[in-house]
Amino acid sequence: MLHFSTPARVVPSKFLHPDPGGGHAMSGAVTRPRGAMALLATLVAALVALVPAGAASAATTVVDGQLDWGIKSSFVSYITGPIAHGTVTPTGGATAGFTFPSAAGTGDGESFSVGVTGGVQFSGHEGVLEMSISGIQVTRSGSTGTLVATVSSKDRDSGVTNSYPNVTVATLDFTGQPALAPTGTTTYSNVAASLTAEAVPAFNDFYTAGTAMDPVSLTLVTGSDDAQTPDPLPTPGEE
Repeated sequence: MLHFSTPARVVPSKFLHPDPGGGHAMSGAVTRPRGAMALLATLVAALVALVPAGAASAATTVVDGQLDWGIKSSFVSYITGPIAHGTVTPTGGATAGFTFPSAAGTGDGESFSVGVTGGVQFSGHEGVLEMSISGIQVTRSGSTGTLVATVSSKDRDSGVTNSYPNVTVATLDFTGQPALAPTGTTTYSNVAASLTAEAVPAFNDFYTAGTAMDPVSLTLVTGSDDAQTPDPLPTPGEE
């Protein structure tokens, strides 16, 4: 019976020379077409784009906590002192000092946005000076942040009360502060706060932009809402 051997494959000499891009093909190896590599790269990029943005890093939920912020100690002292003869009244669950409770929001590492409840009302000079702060929200992005609130104040000349909703009261400096823990308690102490130009009219032009406000301290409790609020037990007969 006759046997025939398979002839050896001959590699064209053009595949044994340096490729046009400056690289050198290995002897005996077939160079992969550049068009195929470009197509592969395009397909990989398309697959990555299909992955939801939140799949890589789920946002951390802030389920509780509090903001401790004295606003401006010298202003509080002026209101309650012998000149203004006024009062400072915490509202909506805030306490003297001032502590604003029930922090809630989301974050991830060195970024977060949380809101707290409560507010403060100031009254002095037999009602000529009136101001209130409420609806406080604190945000962080890296080493910087903002404190936003709704401020209402009576113009000391016209007597008209003006409202400043969601005004950026202060810029915050989070340099050296910790990242938000995925679960547990994270504390931010003595975060420097500076009055913004936007908030100067809200404070009745008492202070100029850049004036140091009282530092901000935050305690944020993070975790799963499911962990904080367990599902109710089934009613007998429904199992």
